Amino acid sequence: VVGPEVPTFKEEEHNAVHRSWGTKPDIVVDGKTPGKLHHHEIMGLLDMIDIERGTKVAKHRGYFLKGVGVLLN
Repeated sequence: VVGPEVPTFKEEEHNAVHRSWGTKPDIVVDGKTPGKLHHHEIMGLLDMIDIERGTKVAKHRGYFLKGVGVLLN
């Protein structure tokens, strides 16, 4: 349940940051910065999924988890 004092906006730029932990790494992949990658791209970089084999079996949006991706599941 969100309290009445919490502002709600449709645009992300209006949201306030109240706390943050850690630092963002300076990794740039294919000209994209962290925080701008989709979850499947991050999991691919971490070698947690096999999209090509999953697509052959289940077609569009199919994937197989592997390694630490299986443990995460």
